[in-house]
Amino acid sequence: MYCVGNLRQDEWKGVRIMAWKANAPDYAKPYIEKGMFVRIHDNDTCYLYRKTSRRIPGRKYPIPVEKYLGKITRQDGLIPCDFRKIDITEIEVEEYGWSRAMQQLTPESWKRAAGSEWELLLSVILIDASPRSFLRSEIPLPIPTEVSARVKTQKVSLFRRLREERRIVADDLEPLKDIFLLKSGKGQKMLSKISESHRALIDKLNIQIALEVC
Repeated sequence: MYCVGNLRQDEWKGVRIMAWKANAPDYAKPYIEKGMFVRIHDNDTCYLYRKTSRRIPGRKYPIPVEKYLGKITRQDGLIPCDFRKIDITEIEVEEYGWSRAMQQLTPESWKRAAGSEWELLLSVILIDASPRSFLRSEIPLPIPTEVSARVKTQKVSLFRRLREERRIVADDLEPLKDIFLLKSGKGQKMLSKISESHRALIDKLNIQIALEVC
């Protein structure tokens, strides 16, 4: 029986295990070149990626990036992704992971209590807590005075309800602030690398942190 890490072949279903060429299934190996790896979805399907990095002005170290190349199936082989080229000139880097997580985890009870402007209020709260949030470029300006006046009290209420209703402490989500949205001068977008520890936290929270680029 084929194994990857500590998982047997019959345990793959629903689990995306990262594997370099040496540990990949035989049907996928012909498509895996230097710098590539696969995520194994099940016994018959893998997803092919190239691992690269991007040097961003103002940051000390390059940001690792996973580039999705396509799907590999036992029956059809490689099915390439019809991806677009990403222009890396004039790159802007915005916090993405934490803000997207908070959008999905916000309790319904808080939304009802916040009223009809809860979406705008939530965005302002998240920007206040994460000043580099991607939401900065998505909210209308100027922010109404009546919304700004409610930020402090509603922020306290939001984190309290998150703790009481979902048993989530805001500090536990801090690692997700290392997932960035990269935006080029031509309006193209991509995400920085989502690490294995990020994936474990995302799966635990039962949320989605993704950006469609193909």
